Amino acid sequence: MAFWSKPRADTDLFLSSEGSQRYFGLRGRFRLEWVTEQFAPHRDDADRALPEFREHYIGNALSRNKIVVVGLFGWLLLAFLYWKIGSIQIGDGRSHLLAAENNRTRTYAQPAARGIVYDRNGAALVENVPTFAIAISPRDIIPYPERRAKLQHLLGIDAAAASELFGAPQLTGRDSLIVKDAVSYEDAVRIQAAAADIPGLYVQSTFTRNYQLDKAASLSHVLGYTGKMNAQEWQQILDQGTTRADRAYSPTDRVGKSGVEKTYEHLLRGTYGKVLTEVNAQGRPGRQVSAVASVPGTGVYLTLDLQVQSQLEIAMKNAMQKLGKKRASAVAIDPRSGAVLGLVSLPAYDDNLFSKGIKSEAYAALLADPDMPLFNRAISGRFPSGSVIKPFVAAAALQEGIITKSTTFLSVGGLQISRWYFRDWRPGGHGVTDVRKAIADSVNTFFYIIGGGYEQTEGLGAERIAAYLQQFGFGSKTGIDIQGEFAGFIPSPTWKQEVKKERWYIGDTYNFSIGQGDLLVTPLQMAVATAAIANGGTLYKPHLLYALGDSSSQPRVVEKPVVLNSNMIDAQHLQTIREGMRMTVTEGSGYRLQAARVAVAGKTGTAQWSNVYQPHAWFTGFAPYESPRIAIAVLVEEGEEGATIASMIAADFFVWWSGYDS
Repeated sequence: MAFWSKPRADTDLFLSSEGSQRYFGLRGRFRLEWVTEQFAPHRDDADRALPEFREHYIGNALSRNKIVVVGLFGWLLLAFLYWKIGSIQIGDGRSHLLAAENNRTRTYAQPAARGIVYDRNGAALVENVPTFAIAISPRDIIPYPERRAKLQHLLGIDAAAASELFGAPQLTGRDSLIVKDAVSYEDAVRIQAAAADIPGLYVQSTFTRNYQLDKAASLSHVLGYTGKMNAQEWQQILDQGTTRADRAYSPTDRVGKSGVEKTYEHLLRGTYGKVLTEVNAQGRPGRQVSAVASVPGTGVYLTLDLQVQSQLEIAMKNAMQKLGKKRASAVAIDPRSGAVLGLVSLPAYDDNLFSKGIKSEAYAALLADPDMPLFNRAISGRFPSGSVIKPFVAAAALQEGIITKSTTFLSVGGLQISRWYFRDWRPGGHGVTDVRKAIADSVNTFFYIIGGGYEQTEGLGAERIAAYLQQFGFGSKTGIDIQGEFAGFIPSPTWKQEVKKERWYIGDTYNFSIGQGDLLVTPLQMAVATAAIANGGTLYKPHLLYALGDSSSQPRVVEKPVVLNSNMIDAQHLQTIREGMRMTVTEGSGYRLQAARVAVAGKTGTAQWSNVYQPHAWFTGFAPYESPRIAIAVLVEEGEEGATIASMIAADFFVWWSGYDS
């Protein structure tokens, strides 16, 4: 009879034999034992056979040491698994949770309305017009070629543009990105319908800028415009660290490109809003989870007076149309602070073309226009000054003691120096002339003498003339708070030798003294310098920022006049200069300005610059004469005579202003 115990998997079969008896067994906790028939009838007999059976048992297959090693390895493996699970669930739990959330949600940026730009009296110079934009979720479109193809067809872009768009590195890691703005209502409806077949495509509301140019087209050069940022601008923003979680900027945003829009971008730009939305497995939006409203930009009030800007532009256009001129510029400044009241450059352009996305053909036409409408002549144009520089040369001569207010010279039509003759503009001369008459009648002979000297009279010389012009701000940028300003140029004997390889002659000094030759100034510099004469000798930095706020509350004034220089000329000498400029109106070439109901002081100028083209025409002046509140400079390119077209413009403007300011 056999006895059977069910073996485990860790047992093995063995066989032993002794004589006619055979033993079979299984190593392990349970054994299967077969004994010969002589033991089978009784279990006790089998038990008595066990000692002999055990003698033939050959032992366990694993030693105790091996079992310990295997057990220790098992415990270590178990401990590692527990540690890994804890690390995933606890240590990296937040990141995995965020990843899971990101897979089921999208954060859509909500653009903010830009701040409004106002003139000093609260007139809005720009408005935000609601429009639509096409945006995408890059993670739901970029990895899917069929979706990219549909979007390319829907937007109507070619393969090159599509490659540039979808391959842009700035797409990485962004939930939403505007790919097309200023979309019409009809197109927005069409694209919204198509979005059902393109997960990750959606239409959102946004704003576009509309500049109020109906009263003054020349505002375009002051306000500037917004446009899509380029790669360089985006990199600058990255370097500044301004891309925060609140979506301060996106790489396809519109930013200020020029003018006030660019200078005060940090104020005008608002703060993005955010909308957190659940999406399904295909990336289609579902339930809105949360939303943070966008914050509009800060309103900016300019020192500019829209009425001054408009009337100055009207006066210029009327005179230019009458005399057939096309290019001109003018600047009006408050001499008490340097606040810019008007800044006109003609011809102007429509900056709404840029705000809405200018077509390449329209942009090419602007660039090809010989009158350069994109060029801000008021701050960037460099022109010979002609006779409007004479008050500053006279002030230097008074300050240096070259002359007094009663010093006179005889003008007989010009000066003879060796074989060269330096003429006055009036044949036969102006007779006996003091400094005030020299300014009023623009007597060249007087300025030849005080500038370069003649016979027994010592002149200032080129170096001293240059030094005083620099004190009045010529030859350097004024620092106005819009881009594109040029510094002008003041010549010197050293410069002429180094650049032209020529020596400096007395004739160069004579020409320098009357604003001819290589001297170059901007209309802005001339207005700023004239304002310094008007206010008694303080050179203010011109500025456009006046206050911050919006139309619903009282604006917070932030205007802080900055003094660039002061006390360069004694008060009594400046009074003499002002008297000469007043005589320009009452007795001299600026007689047209007598029509104004306030006392105006000024200086006309005719600047020769070519043997082919007509001279430039200048006027610079201020009013009221007794207590100046405005100073202006007017330049008409190829305007021929300052006493004609430039003074005509100034006269029309001051006639209007004398009623407006009263």
